[in-house]
Formats: sequence, structure tokens, C-alpha cells
Amino acid sequence: MNVLDIRNKKIKVGSKVKYLGTNTHGTVEEICLKNNVYWVMIDSTNLYYLPNHLEVINYKKKDKSSFYSNNLKQNLLRIKSIKKSMDTQISDHGDGPGYGGG
Repeated sequence: MNVLDIRNKKIKVGSKVKYLGTNTHGTVEEICLKNNVYWVMIDSTNLYYLPNHLEVINYKKKDKSSFYSNNLKQNLLRIKSIKKSMDTQISDHGDGPGYGGG
């Protein structure tokens, strides 16, 4: 059985794939042949897909804690730079900023 994805990579049970129509990711659970057409079942949806609409992917599980801590650091640095660039002045007039309007 030689089932190929859209990029002509071999699909087999256990392969990580992405359905290009909706970006659904999953693991191949079953490959079956019906009426001379191959169908691939993905575990995340329990649906069958035509192999030429799938792409074999190799992705590693990202560590969420490092992702969030890096984003937090980047956001704090961005906020600090924005605060430094803003020139703050305190109004000495009793009506506050924007006084003298019509």
C-alpha cells in the first residue's frame, strides 16, 4: 500500500498529518481502500480524508511555560519602551489638560 500526501510523502498509520481544508491536525489511525480509492482516518475528528488533501507534518510539542514566559518578557520590554518614549507633563492649570476650549 503506497498512500501519498499532497507533497508525495508516504502516509502510514501513526503519521502526523494536517488536513489542508481546515488546518485540522491529527494522527492517522486507519487507512482503508474503498472502490479503488484510499481513505485516511484522523484521530482528532474520526473522519476519513482523501490522502491528496493531507500533508504529513513533523511537529514537536512546544513547552507552553517557556512560550508564555518569553511572551511576557517581550510584552514587558515593549511596555517599558513605550513608557520611555512618551513625554508626560503635569498641567499646572486648575482646569487640567485641554483647558480653554470653546
